[in-house]
Amino acid sequence: ARRVLEQEAAAKEAQDAALRAKEAELDNARRVLEQETAAKEARQAELRAQEAQLDEARRVLEQEAAAKEAQDAALRAKEAELDNARRVLEQETAAKEARQ
Repeated sequence: ARRVLEQEAAAKEAQDAALRAKEAELDNARRVLEQETAAKEARQAELRAQEAQLDEARRVLEQEAAAKEAQDAALRAKEAELDNARRVLEQETAAKEARQ
């Protein structure tokens, strides 16, 4: 009877040791998953930051393009104004020469 109890105790200890080993294995797997999750979240945060930088750069480029278009339009308006003034001068000069 004692031998049976000793065998049962040894079997239980072996079972307990196997369970502790399995728990340790599961804890390690959980830690690995947590590390991978943290690394993935850090990468996603980095990508979001890069995306925000790209969005800001795009906004700046769009503002610069709009400013350049406004400047070009102002130059075209000034050119048209100068062309009109030149034509007026040419007409006045022709009229003056015709009177002479």
